[in-house]
Amino acid sequence: MNIPILVVSAVVFSAQLLHAQNATCIDGRDNLISLGECQPFGLLKAFNAKSLRFFSYDRNMRPVCHTSFGVTRPALQFPGFLKIDNTSSLAMLDSLEPENTFIHLTMTRTYPYIQWLCLGGFGMSMFSNFCRFNICAIIGNDYCNFISQPGVYNSSNIPDRFNHTIRLPPLQVDSFLASLLEGNYRIEAHFIASLEERACVSLPADGSLHITTAVGSRF
Repeated sequence: MNIPILVVSAVVFSAQLLHAQNATCIDGRDNLISLGECQPFGLLKAFNAKSLRFFSYDRNMRPVCHTSFGVTRPALQFPGFLKIDNTSSLAMLDSLEPENTFIHLTMTRTYPYIQWLCLGGFGMSMFSNFCRFNICAIIGNDYCNFISQPGVYNSSNIPDRFNHTIRLPPLQVDSFLASLLEGNYRIEAHFIASLEERACVSLPADGSLHITTAVGSRF
C-alpha cells in the first residue's frame, strides 16, 4: 500500500469538497450576511448594528456563496462587493470621530482546521494591515459622515446618490497564500476610537462564512 499516494488523494478529495463553489447561489438568500454583536470592552456603546444586513457578490456582481458537505453558507470573495440590504438600519447611539476610529479584526478559521489569522487587530498568520485599518477605508467617506453624529439611518434618509455597495479589495497574495487563506471563518470587528473599544460586531450572526480569493484580479 502506497501511503503517500493515499494521503495526497485524501487531501485533494477534501479540498474539492471544501472548494465546491455553489453554482446555483440564490441572490438575496444564499448570499445574505447578517450581523451579530459581541460585547465591547468600553462602557460607552457607539451604535447598534444588529439590523444591518448585506448581500455578497464577486467582482462581476454575481451572488457568491459556498456549499460544502451539504451546507450552504454566505461567502466573501476578494476582490468582490458587499451590497447593503435596503431594509437595513443603523442606530448611532453616540458619535465617533471617523479619522480616529479603526477596525481591529479577530478572524478565526473554523474549517478545515482551527487557526487565528487576526487577533485583536494583530496579524497572527496574516499581514497586520489586513487586520487593522481605518473605518473610512472600507465604508467610504460618505458613510463616514453618518458615524460622526447620533441618529437612526436607513434607506429613507440616506441620499440616493450614495453608493450602497462596499468594495472588497483584492488581496496582495500569491496563489499559495490564497490557497492557505481559503476556508470557513468567524469574524469579529472591534471598533476602536481613541484607544477605547466602542462597539463590536460579529459576522455572520450565526455559524460561519466562507472566504475565497481571485488571485491576480483587479477592478
